[in-house]
Amino acid sequence: MIALTRREARVTVARILRQAAWPTGHEPAVTAAVLAAEGLGLPALVSLDHDWPAIAASDPRRLQAADGAVDCGGMHALVALPFIVDLLVERLARDDRASVRVIGAARPDLLAAIQAFGPRHGAAFSVDGTAVSAVRADAPARALHGDFAVDAALWQRLCTRAEAYLVPESEISRRHAGSSLSADGSDAGDAG
Repeated sequence: MIALTRREARVTVARILRQAAWPTGHEPAVTAAVLAAEGLGLPALVSLDHDWPAIAASDPRRLQAADGAVDCGGMHALVALPFIVDLLVERLARDDRASVRVIGAARPDLLAAIQAFGPRHGAAFSVDGTAVSAVRADAPARALHGDFAVDAALWQRLCTRAEAYLVPESEISRRHAGSSLSADGSDAGDAG
């Protein structure tokens, strides 16, 4: 086991998630869900490693709420979590209580990470199986502190996957940070 700071985890998880073809802005919310789950002792990093193909293939634009339910259609719970949080917060703006059934989520055990998002929205979230509930609450936001204890082999696999997001080092990349290249790969001069 190694001790991993939250900053290290955030940077690495974000680099991994940026490789998914999601709409702009969804990656930070899912990064927050992964870190919240891991901070609560849930196996989010293990799931990110093991379930990566399903996570990357998830399309958060497909999520819809109808008749008190969110149909995930097999989408990973950590990808659906930001939508569920937003939906419950919107409903709390009109009522003191809100709930939704989550149908067809892969890894529904990770829905429990929603508990970490309640205080910042003036709410308390709870999960009972696939039923997610929220009530208004005046609890102060509680920051998750401390390091994560992560299996060294797992962390190495995640770092390797995260490095795929980075541009490969080359002579041109070393000389021209901020420069642009033409379509044929030749130096097109300073872009700035």
